[in-house]
Amino acid sequence: MSGSPTIRAKLAATAHDFWRARQPRERHILGIGAVILLLLLIWLSLIAPAIEGRSRWQQSLPTLHSQLAQMHAMASEIVASPPRVTSAAPAADMSPAALERSLKDKGLQAQNLTVSDNRVSAKFSNVPFAALAEWLQLTQSSAQLMVTEANIIARDLPGRVDAQLTLQRAQ
Repeated sequence: MSGSPTIRAKLAATAHDFWRARQPRERHILGIGAVILLLLLIWLSLIAPAIEGRSRWQQSLPTLHSQLAQMHAMASEIVASPPRVTSAAPAADMSPAALERSLKDKGLQAQNLTVSDNRVSAKFSNVPFAALAEWLQLTQSSAQLMVTEANIIARDLPGRVDAQLTLQRAQ
């Protein structure tokens, strides 16, 4: 193997021979062409996608700001409003049937509702944030359930969320 040149060495020798066979003017033109080709590749692979992504985010930013403002306004409204206790209050014993009935009365349906000991876990998909917050106020005031863990994700439609909640009886 030490006696035969490697492919890399052969290519380097061929390129060197090609370059030396060119006149200085041709070398200058080929060098400028190589620099232009390199700049074009850098532009197409790095700079243009960054500029395009930035403009796309700048166009969607006002929509995201308005959605955030709506969610802040709804949250402030919920915090400022007094808790409303209705006949649809869940039972103090936290039975699954009572919790499901109170959810239904607020127009909500849990994808998954688990009740164990003093703990309730619920998962919601594409539900109105305002209705979910009202239901949480209701369970807090009537069943003494406090939110211990919440993961709420805004949907594309304003005021709609996906939520995964864990509530525990206040002690």
